[in-house]
Order: sequence, then structure tokens, then C-alpha cells
Amino acid sequence: MAGRPAVGTDGLRELRRDLKRLDNDLAKGLTRELREEVAKVAAEAGTLAPRLTGALADSYRPFVTARAAGVRSRLPYAPVVEYGGPISPRGADIVIKRSEPVTRAVIRQTDAIVDGFGDAIERSARKAGWH
Repeated sequence: MAGRPAVGTDGLRELRRDLKRLDNDLAKGLTRELREEVAKVAAEAGTLAPRLTGALADSYRPFVTARAAGVRSRLPYAPVVEYGGPISPRGADIVIKRSEPVTRAVIRQTDAIVDGFGDAIERSARKAGWH
């Protein structure tokens, strides 16, 4: 989606595949460390989320896959809060202004994310004997 902030992880999939070939525990350790880094972004997004009940702030969860890492919420209204847009409860149109808690958290944490991912990859490389 255009305009979404992202921190690129080119080659992450291949690195994880190679680590698995060497030692499955290394790949699991890297995943765990990456999830810890993304959890910091999820926590900050929770502090930036608009609060009525606090359900949205509490719903942000980190995820890590072979191709990506990020923050998600399973609440149906989370995308509307993030990106804004119309909703139609009971037939009445309401336009929600975008709040962008996850986007702002990623922007604020970009340097920390890059450093944390780099450190996690370096630790995995040392454990594999590549350094």
C-alpha cells in the first residue's frame, strides 16, 4: 500500500533459510530476537493509539514471518483508526480521521529497528561461526 512506512529486510528470507540448514535453533533464535524488536514498536503504537476503552492499544501484536516483520491488530476497526475512512453504523456515514499509531511508531523507531535487526543478525552469525 502506498505511503506505508517500511523498514526493508532484503535477504532476510534467504538468511533464515541458510541458518535453518545449519542449525534450526539459530533460525528460531533469530525469529525470537526479531519479534522482540518488533514488540517495542507494538508497545509504542499502543501508547500512541487513541483511547476510549484501551482495547485498540492492547490489541497490537508483533509478528515475524520468513518475508516480513510487523505489527498487527485483529480488531476490525484498527485499519480505520490507522488509515482513516468512512464507516456506516446503522446507515449513518461517519468519516474517521486517520490517527496512524503504528505508522508513527515505526517512524519514531526506524533507527532502533535497523540497529536491533542488525545486532540480531550479527549474533546469529557469531553463533553459526561466521565471525
